Amino acid sequence: MSRQIGPIGTAVRAIAGLAATSIAIAGHGLGAWDVAAALVGFPILASGLHFVVASTYDRVAVGRTASRSTRTWTISVAVLALILVIGTALTFVTPIDGGSIFLFFGASLLIVAARGDAGCEVLAVVNAISGHRDTTGCVAFAPVDSVEGRLAARST
Repeated sequence: MSRQIGPIGTAVRAIAGLAATSIAIAGHGLGAWDVAAALVGFPILASGLHFVVASTYDRVAVGRTASRSTRTWTISVAVLALILVIGTALTFVTPIDGGSIFLFFGASLLIVAARGDAGCEVLAVVNAISGHRDTTGCVAFAPVDSVEGRLAARST
């Protein structure tokens, strides 16, 4: 598989992934529940949410959106928001600590950087295991990818 992001996008994602992972480890003291939630629970939840949100979107918004890009971004933002809300809620009612959320995003960003995926970090673990590259948007890193794409186009 070819890389979808260049060296700048890779570096930014790797730095953000290392920062989030460091915050999880240093700031929260991860337990077994946190690691299990970050590396198993949240990826499964993200995959299920992506499926539900995408199929609901397709059923409700058929013919009403301007482009495939609109669909991709709407689904990605909705899934990201749901993961944050559900992950935060779980910290109040389970042994899972807030560090699990940081670990989930940190590990996901490191996977995305290693694979060279331009998609959303929310599905990174599932995509790496399944070998897929689901079409998702990445709200946080889209500006970096856009600038890097323009710089690459200008240099060729």
